[in-house]
Amino acid sequence: MNAYVAVTDKQWFDHLRTLSRREQVEEVNFWTPKPWGGKFGVLQRGQPLLFKLRSPHNVIVGGGFFEHYTPLPISLAWQAFGEKNGATSLEDVRHRTARLRQDSPRSWEDYMIGCILLAEPFLWDEEDWFPQPADWAPSTQRGARYDLKSPIGRELWRQVSDRLHATRVSERELERSWELPGGYGDFVPTRHRVGQGIFRSVVTDVYERKCAVTRERALPALDAAHIKPFSVTPVNYVQNGMLLRSDVHRLFDAGYVTVTPDYQVEVSERMRTDFNDGENYLKLRGTKLWVPTRPEKSAGTRLPGMAQRKQVPWMNDATVRDATPARARDWEEYHTPRNLAALVASEAGELLALFRWGQDAVGTRLGDVRQEAADVFLGILRFADVANIDLLGAAEEKLRLNAEKYPPGKASRP
Repeated sequence: MNAYVAVTDKQWFDHLRTLSRREQVEEVNFWTPKPWGGKFGVLQRGQPLLFKLRSPHNVIVGGGFFEHYTPLPISLAWQAFGEKNGATSLEDVRHRTARLRQDSPRSWEDYMIGCILLAEPFLWDEEDWFPQPADWAPSTQRGARYDLKSPIGRELWRQVSDRLHATRVSERELERSWELPGGYGDFVPTRHRVGQGIFRSVVTDVYERKCAVTRERALPALDAAHIKPFSVTPVNYVQNGMLLRSDVHRLFDAGYVTVTPDYQVEVSERMRTDFNDGENYLKLRGTKLWVPTRPEKSAGTRLPGMAQRKQVPWMNDATVRDATPARARDWEEYHTPRNLAALVASEAGELLALFRWGQDAVGTRLGDVRQEAADVFLGILRFADVANIDLLGAAEEKLRLNAEKYPPGKASRP
């Protein structure tokens, strides 16, 4: 198991540490002025990269957990990570990278930089800094890799883990983010929560930088879309993403475009009624969604240990909006959250009325029960639509919260 100690610019580190005092910094882009050159093979996903300040400081000041490496145009690196590039502006990043590149890029040139993407960074105050490894060679320009089972590596990790046990790396509990047997044992990599920048960068590469629907290759026009809300699946995030052309992404989020369980693109007829247009998008209907060739990266596939279900069908709840007659009948002004909540309550009352006096309505009036249950269901869907609630995501979160609140063996009987 390895760690990589990377030579780090103090200005870059100081900016991120200051930023972390204003907001949660869940990811950083440890950029290189030029692409790495070949495969970035010094770390595997989840292994730590540590920040060592340049001479004369020569101290370890923090680090993060390697998630992904990708070369990106400098403008997209800024768009994805903003100040988490360790700079105040795109021009600041451009100035620093241009100075280090030594090839005098033109002011308008959108040149490529290397992006080493780190999750759950830890940025220590000065009292927690500690000296660089004893065998550090002064001639080292980029960094050095350490085997954490070697004597120097184990001492390095002991110093890091000592500080991490004394602080919180993120808003998550340490026992979830860290596995340190005996407090100072071998490093055990775990999957870490990532931010939107890493999500976008990894999904872009997994989809080979092409739109999954149109196969568009113009990188600035492509967006990483979430199949389920990012808050629901922040760890196994690659399978929760698709790369879409930006206009298709917006239509997908608005419910005009979705994907069927057999990976066919579906386009709503509302494109015609809402905009008196949409023919160019309706032509996409029936298009086969392109998914990554590596099965563990595909949308809706299953990782070991995950429930055997596909994520893509979660998208189809958006098409329920086609079923509502609100627009066709000019009812939308009356479909306020309060009115719809009252509707759900009244429909639930009508369902309950079928069971008055202990009647077995399911056995004797199944047709009526079915209709009233459908009214309740459609009312809730319409309420969620108007209130902009991801109903399925909220339901999964509620199940998780209930499981934590009422664990098996401890919950009282209903």
